[in-house]
Amino acid sequence: TSVSSSYYNALGQIVRTGLTSGAGRLQADTIYEYDGLGDMVRSGLDVDNDGELTLASNDRITDSDTLYEQDGNDDWWRVNTSHTYAVADDDTPVVTSTRRERLSGLGTAAPAPYSGVLTAESRSEDIRGNVNASTTYVDRAAKTVIRVTDVPTSTVDSVSTAVNGLTVSSSSVTSLLTH
Repeated sequence: TSVSSSYYNALGQIVRTGLTSGAGRLQADTIYEYDGLGDMVRSGLDVDNDGELTLASNDRITDSDTLYEQDGNDDWWRVNTSHTYAVADDDTPVVTSTRRERLSGLGTAAPAPYSGVLTAESRSEDIRGNVNASTTYVDRAAKTVIRVTDVPTSTVDSVSTAVNGLTVSSSSVTSLLTH
C-alpha cells in the first residue's frame, strides 16, 4: 500500500510532498520554497534525500523569479523567469522560459484590421528564444472580444473573435478558418 503525504508550513503553504510504501520511499520528495511575499520561488525533487533542495547536487530544481520592468514606452510589465539546473553537480542556472505580461499601456486603440482597445498582452519565450505573443482587444460597443496569437512557426496569426461571449470565428496559424 502506498501513502501520499503533504506537509504545510504555518502559512498554509505546501512545503513537501512524498510517496511511501511501508518504511520506504517510492520516489524522491518534492520540496517547495517561498519568498517573503508568499510566492513560490523554488521547487524540486530531493533526490539525495537530505530534506532540502541543494544546488550542485542531483536534486532536480526549478527556480522562478518575478520582477517588474518598464520598457522604452514607459509601459510596465510583470516578468516571470523560470530556471533549471540542467547538469548534475553544477549550480549554473539555465533559463527555460520567460513570460512578460503587460500591466500598463492598456486601452490603446487596436491596430487595423482589428477593432476595440488593447485589454491584455503577454509574450512567452522558450529556452530556444521562440516567442509566442498574445493580445486581446475589446470593442465594447460591438460587444466583441478579439484574441490574436502570434507564434514563431507561422507568418499567419491565430485570431479568435467572440460576440456576446460566443465565438463567431476562429482562424488557426495554418489559415484554417472556422465559423
